[in-house]
Amino acid sequence: PCAMHNGGGGLSGLSGSFQRPSADYGNRSAFFAAPPSHAAAASAPPRRGTHMQLGAPPPRAPEGLTEGFPTPESVALQKAEHGRALDEQMQRQLALIMQRHAATLEFLRAKNEQQKRHTNAAIDQAMMQGENELQAKFAEQMMMLSQAANHRKFDLENQARTLAMEYNMRRVHEELLAQDYEVHRKYFEASTLQNFPLPTDQRLGDSLAGGGGRGGAFSALGDASHGPDVSEAPTGGPSEQEDHDAQAGTLHIIVLSASGLMNKDTGMFGDLSDPFVVAKVGKQEHKTPVIKDSLNPVWDKGNQFTFKVGQKGGTLEFEVFNSNKLFAHNSLGSAKVELRGLPPNQRQRKKEKLHNGGGGELEFETYLEFSMSDKHGR
Repeated sequence: PCAMHNGGGGLSGLSGSFQRPSADYGNRSAFFAAPPSHAAAASAPPRRGTHMQLGAPPPRAPEGLTEGFPTPESVALQKAEHGRALDEQMQRQLALIMQRHAATLEFLRAKNEQQKRHTNAAIDQAMMQGENELQAKFAEQMMMLSQAANHRKFDLENQARTLAMEYNMRRVHEELLAQDYEVHRKYFEASTLQNFPLPTDQRLGDSLAGGGGRGGAFSALGDASHGPDVSEAPTGGPSEQEDHDAQAGTLHIIVLSASGLMNKDTGMFGDLSDPFVVAKVGKQEHKTPVIKDSLNPVWDKGNQFTFKVGQKGGTLEFEVFNSNKLFAHNSLGSAKVELRGLPPNQRQRKKEKLHNGGGGELEFETYLEFSMSDKHGR
C-alpha cells in the first residue's frame, strides 16, 4: 500500500508538473524518472537459497510496476499540451516585447523631436538675442558717430570763426605794415636825396637846359627847400662830388610748416606725400629736408636760409614738392612774395595759399635786413 500510495503521488505530481511550465523541462530524464526504488525493494521476492522459516506467512503477490505510472501516450499528450502552452506563452511574450519595443521607439522618437524643438527654440532665442545685441551696438555706434560728427562740425565752425578772425587781424596788421613800409620808404628816399651833393651852377644850368633828368629833379628840390648857394668847382680839378651810399640787403627766412597738402602717393597703408620746400631768390636756391608720409609737415631743422638782395628788390619764390626716388618730384603748389612788400628790419610771419596746391598753405617767417655800405668801401 505504501508503494501504491507513492505511485499515485508520483502520477499526480507528474500531471501537476505538466500543468505549469517548468524551468527544468529540458532535463527529460529527470522529468520522466521512475518511482522511488525502496518500494520495489520492499516487495521484491526473496532471494534464492534463503530458507523460509516455519510459520511464516505466505508471500504476497507482486504488485504491478506500471500501475499508476504515466504511459507513453499520456506523456506525449502532456508534452503536446506543454508545447502548446509554451508556444502561447512565447507568443504573448513576443507580442509584449514587440509592444514594448514599439512604445519605446515611439517614446525615443517623440523625445528626439522634443529635443529638436528645444534645440531649435534655443537657437532661435540665441539668434534673436544676438540680433538684438547687434542692433543695440549699431544704434550705439550710430549715436556715437552722430555725436562725433556734430562735435567735429562744431570744432570746424569754431576753427572757421577763429581763422576768419585771425585773417582779419592779419589783414589789418598787413595794412599797418604796408603803411609803415611806405613811411620808411619815403623817409629813406628823402634821406638819400638830401645826402646826395647838389650840382654846381654850371651843371645846374646844363641840367635845366636839358629839360628834366636827375639834375632837374634835384634843382627843383633845391629851390623848394631854399638850400644854400653852392660855389663853382675849380676847372680841371678833381670832383668833390661824393657818390651816395648804396643799399645792401640780406633776407632771412624760416620755413615753418605746411598744411592741407595734396597726396601724390598711393595712399595705401599710410603711404602719403613726402614733402620738401624749395626757396629761391633769383639764382639763389635752398631747400628743406624731406618729411616722410605727411600732408601737414613741420620743419624744425634745416629750415633757415639767407639770401642777398639788391636795391631793385626781387621776388621770393616757394615751391613745395613730393619727393620721389625713381621718378621726377611732383609739385604740390607754389607761392610768391614780393620783397618790396616786406617791411625793413622787421620780423614778419606769413601764411600763403599755395597756387595749384589744392587748398594747401605754407607758413614761414621773413626778416629783411638793410645795411648802408659806401660804394667805394668807406
